[in-house]
Amino acid sequence: MNRSIAATPPQLVNIRLESEDALREYTVELRQSPNLQELLPLVTCERYELFAIVREDSIGSGLKLSCTGPDAALRLFQIAAGVLSAIPGERSVAQQLATQLRQASRSGQAGAILSALVRRACSAGDRLRERVERETPILELPDLVADFIADRFKESAGRPISLPISLPITLLGSGELGRGIATSLVSRGLTLTRWATRSLRPESPATCSIEHALAALEHDAILITALGGNEPILLPNDRRDVFTIDLGSPRNLERADRTMAGLVEASSARIAAQRAGVERAAHRLPARAEAALAETLCPRMTGINRSIAQFREAIVERELMRMQPILNKLPAEDAEKLRKSIQHTAARTAHPMHEYANALGRQGRADEAQCMIDHLLGTRIGWGEGTEARRHEGTKGLKG
Repeated sequence: MNRSIAATPPQLVNIRLESEDALREYTVELRQSPNLQELLPLVTCERYELFAIVREDSIGSGLKLSCTGPDAALRLFQIAAGVLSAIPGERSVAQQLATQLRQASRSGQAGAILSALVRRACSAGDRLRERVERETPILELPDLVADFIADRFKESAGRPISLPISLPITLLGSGELGRGIATSLVSRGLTLTRWATRSLRPESPATCSIEHALAALEHDAILITALGGNEPILLPNDRRDVFTIDLGSPRNLERADRTMAGLVEASSARIAAQRAGVERAAHRLPARAEAALAETLCPRMTGINRSIAQFREAIVERELMRMQPILNKLPAEDAEKLRKSIQHTAARTAHPMHEYANALGRQGRADEAQCMIDHLLGTRIGWGEGTEARRHEGTKGLKG
């Protein structure tokens, strides 16, 4: 390696890549090296790079790039060239910069050219995103979401349903998207149980504050967040069994993905990804959401699922009583961990029962589901009034 090049101190920059399937971060260090020239012919552009957004950490100081190994340099070039090549009018620029990069690698000036390539990709990516946002028909999104939810309800029912019907759904946001979703649902004979907004709308009986909606989220199975890119999504970490459709920015999607399972990747900048995401979500709807749909459509299933919940509570109560001498001897933090472990085990025990009972209910076989629950609880559980009496009757066999 040329001595003057070797003496040049390496410089670092963090590159964030937001793609359809993941969020990744790369720390890249660029040293001019003959190996870079050998790597360039291997560069290929992958599909996801159309949606890639490359950002530098400190825009004011300019972009300074480097690379400690061949993989980092190759990946960085792929990202930048992929973004440029996917944008009309930029492909020739990408090819021109690639040629300059090959030549510069021989003279030790590859860093400046690579920096120019990535800067160009940044600005071109921003322009592409802005153009898509302007051209995307935002009114398609509410209908897309409403159609998806309505279809899932019909599938869960397994029989004709009488409309209108109230959904176990919380909707956050009263902007253009939020209002559009609420309107689209109502036009299909479906109403929300909870519509949370920053500015309360008294004319809607379902309206409440966002804080109240999140606190009461355990009662619903589906959460739709249409808060926009400027409103952070603050969701409890333990609400992983709630199915979420998010119509916010990629930043909000990233935040939600860390706390919610079954996330539909959808932002107003990516209409194609929305359609694909909503279709994929049909196979990822958590059992709790499925159960809530069945309960809404079949009142008898409400009682069955209540019995399963009692069964789960009885397991927890029995195990806590059995483990109480041990819990008393443990430090507070360890005791709390053990309690949570017991609760988790009880939930795992009841989950297959819950899933199977609701599968029977969706097929119109609620009687079979009831017999199964009766058998498991070791007693007959009635329906209608007298919940507390049934709670005692349904759990006494477990406490013995």
